[in-house]
Amino acid sequence: MSDLVLTIRVPETLIARANAAGIEINAQLEAQTNKLLQTLEDEVRRAEASQTLLAFMRAAAELPDYDKPSPEEIDAEIRAYYAERHSQLH
Repeated sequence: MSDLVLTIRVPETLIARANAAGIEINAQLEAQTNKLLQTLEDEVRRAEASQTLLAFMRAAAELPDYDKPSPEEIDAEIRAYYAERHSQLH
């Protein structure tokens, strides 16, 4: 699969106003594109984490009672996951 390419049409009047105000349009569009990509990345990460958590919860619900993790064990696993993610990002 290839990258998705977006075309943005900027009205000539806005280009003229930006130029008159000393705004570099290409730099502004690149900065906004980077923000959009980061927002999309964050949203995908949240959705993936949600799917993983739901899959875990479904699997845990199917376990016999004696094998089900306690709320404390689940909390510890979640905290360990986020601690590991935090250490990887920093």
